[in-house]
Amino acid sequence: MDSLSHPNSSASPATAVNGASQPIGTVSAAQAAGVAPVIRAPDELALKELQQTNAHAQATQKAEQGWIGAIFGAKSEKSGNVAAFVIVLCFIFIFLAAYREADAPSETFFKLLSPILGLIGLALGYLFGSSDRK
Repeated sequence: MDSLSHPNSSASPATAVNGASQPIGTVSAAQAAGVAPVIRAPDELALKELQQTNAHAQATQKAEQGWIGAIFGAKSEKSGNVAAFVIVLCFIFIFLAAYREADAPSETFFKLLSPILGLIGLALGYLFGSSDRK
């Protein structure tokens, strides 16, 4: 037997497995079901290196964000988070002004309400508007 031939191979391209002829290199479903998976333990050195790499990436992202980025997010989501913050802040202002004017809303309340609702509409348009730039 030469060193390149398969140990179970014969002269023919098919071998008999449980009385059935199968091409070399194929496995029946019954044979595959009877094989236990081999799960290797993680390499401790590689695991430690991966943890250090992830810790460095997290530290870098935290340094890039700063304290404002910690509140509003990083890069791509920052503008959307700022718009959502503006919407929430405007609604809080409206509720506080409405609570203050609960008995009899004055003309000042309605004069303030118009630009605030416009700002909310502008922020909603920014959040949900088309992002196609042609």
